[in-house]
Amino acid sequence: MVFCCLFDGWGGRRQRNGKMLLRIPRRKFLLGVSAVVASGLGSVACTEAEQIGAALETKKDNGFPLSFDDPIFADAKSSKKPVRLSKGQSLVDTSIELPANDLTVLCLGDNSLRHCRVKSREVLRIAGGGSFTIDGCWFEAIGVGTDHADCIQCYSPGDVGTLHIKNTTIRAYRTSDLTPPQIGSQGLFVADNWTGTVICENVVFWGAGNYACQIFPDTGGDIHISFQDIFFVGPFQYGPYNIHGAGGHRIVVDRWDRVCNATIAGGKLIEGSPIAAPQENERRGR
Repeated sequence: MVFCCLFDGWGGRRQRNGKMLLRIPRRKFLLGVSAVVASGLGSVACTEAEQIGAALETKKDNGFPLSFDDPIFADAKSSKKPVRLSKGQSLVDTSIELPANDLTVLCLGDNSLRHCRVKSREVLRIAGGGSFTIDGCWFEAIGVGTDHADCIQCYSPGDVGTLHIKNTTIRAYRTSDLTPPQIGSQGLFVADNWTGTVICENVVFWGAGNYACQIFPDTGGDIHISFQDIFFVGPFQYGPYNIHGAGGHRIVVDRWDRVCNATIAGGKLIEGSPIAAPQENERRGR
């Protein structure tokens, strides 16, 4: 059963300071914000990814999609409005394409998304505490003009939560990937004193206008991360990830297994060289 509330006109703006993209405290949701995408960029239609390195098949219910049109979304129901998930609500088998929307899915606490595909300027915002699960999804963010664009953003200062992403592809772009050029988009951005745990399992980070994955703790506490079977497909403007301590707190690496570069060719995701864990933070476990 799908529990959701549809609404119009959510938005928001963020300021960033230099390449590190350190966030400047702010925030006010803006109503009625809109823009026009003129990039003409479309998703590349891919078949199932039949192997990663030695062998890992992408299948319905146990693997990640490699395009907006992946067969995993064959039963998805189309929606033309943003979605607001109140505490405890879920979104399942839903397709949303809103290229001019500043905020497409708003999660307010203990939410889940399963088998959803979303293509927009701002895909998903975690705006509360609790547990958040993303499973079997395709999130694609295409920037507009000079404003920011994120696939997944955790912004809820002072809240503590667990974000669990699995079997999902997070698609972002560099400025130079778009015609005409627009601001680059980011994959995952966690900062501004949203703290807790970020778990990624069987996730593809594909492209980015800065770094594909950015995670920073803050004055509220450390952030624990657990990464297993994570594939970074370039090109990225600066690199695959930017993860480090901030606000007097640390990143604690609980797990970092099979995190690597990758390429996509012929509908297949091919595993490349390994990527080392963040070195300046505490590492526990494997």
